[in-house]
Amino acid sequence: MERKRIILAGRLIDGVSRTVRQNQAIVIEDGKIREITEIDPEMLQLEKTSRGQVVVTKALDKTVMPGLINGHCHLCFSAGGTPADDVLADDLQTFAMRSQQHCLEALASGVTALRDCGSKDTIVLKLRNGIEKGIAAGSRILSCGRPVTSTGGHCWFLGGEADGPEGMRHMVRTVLKDGADFVKVMVSGGNMTPGSGPNINQFGLQEMRIAAEEAHMHGKHLSVHVHSAVSVKRAFEAGADVFDHCSWKDGEGTAYDERCAEKMIEKGAVVCPALGAPYRTDPEVWFADRPEKAEFWKVFREQRFALTRRMIREGMKIIGGDDAGCRLTKFYDYWKGLKLMEEALGMSPMDVIRSTTYETAAVMGMENKIGALKPGMEADLLVVEGNPDEDLSCLAVPEIVFLRGKIAAERGKLRLDIGKEQENGTGI
Repeated sequence: MERKRIILAGRLIDGVSRTVRQNQAIVIEDGKIREITEIDPEMLQLEKTSRGQVVVTKALDKTVMPGLINGHCHLCFSAGGTPADDVLADDLQTFAMRSQQHCLEALASGVTALRDCGSKDTIVLKLRNGIEKGIAAGSRILSCGRPVTSTGGHCWFLGGEADGPEGMRHMVRTVLKDGADFVKVMVSGGNMTPGSGPNINQFGLQEMRIAAEEAHMHGKHLSVHVHSAVSVKRAFEAGADVFDHCSWKDGEGTAYDERCAEKMIEKGAVVCPALGAPYRTDPEVWFADRPEKAEFWKVFREQRFALTRRMIREGMKIIGGDDAGCRLTKFYDYWKGLKLMEEALGMSPMDVIRSTTYETAAVMGMENKIGALKPGMEADLLVVEGNPDEDLSCLAVPEIVFLRGKIAAERGKLRLDIGKEQENGTGI
């Protein structure tokens, strides 16, 4: 049995409320938060490391908060300059090693849980299982496995091609048999796949209704990749739950449907904008090799920002996620995506923190396990310098990352004894 650990926090953000609590003691036993109380004078006298029953971590001038959750990533993608080429060239062993490496990079940066939105065959599902069994190390994973797409459609190379109503039913049942945590359907095309594009609508309403029916019958949520306005409306009418990207694209511009968005909000739909590196990089730099596209992208990017801000103002629930694994979107840079949510989408730092902790955990069906600091929850938490509720750049390199109550990383470096009994506590 693990020993008790007490973290003495100068400031505490619990992931649910918008209030920062001062001078709180977080008591952890067996990997879970047992209680949170005000620090009493006796606690301050405890040594930072005790080889008896208690290990104390003093963070009296730091902020303690829930571990971050990346709500949209692709662990098996390379995050290099040409991820599609890499996927087409690599074998399953390379996919497995890359997925493990990305999982560790995320953990070291303070991302303690990942919602993988499309991977090759069952690679990430098996990595998830290995981490849960303790035979591999890394952040918690929820994964859809292979996303369902049309033949030759967006991300066809991941192994989830399907056509027609019965083809859709068969593939959804197949990914659920694989052990998928949720169902992902590429309703529109995308930019990464050669021959595809965001204005291509890959599935009809009947196919999407079958996808929703099968997912919900098995107690899973249906997540949809939707760039075009047609795909957003079609997926919503079919009963989708989470809308990834939700760009409302129409030709070279956008076509926001106010009535559809209003209904989505009424039904409690969730949007993950999944704004990766291309949205936080100067278009002239991003398209240095194709300067003719820079101006178009600059205009479209601003249109997306404006539409997402509008959805937020109107009450749409937004979760964090940055499409890590796609072109130059690294797993250790998630904090940059959070800054973008503040700067481009107009969200306050505290609302960004909530969206990428408790709100994302709720979408994953794990709100009673992770995403918040309260008794009974898993002890996945961060110790950070400064006040992230005022400056999200504080999250760039957490002082300490705890996973399941144990120290997983310190100042960006993974602990070699992760997953093992740790004899030495940390006091800072």
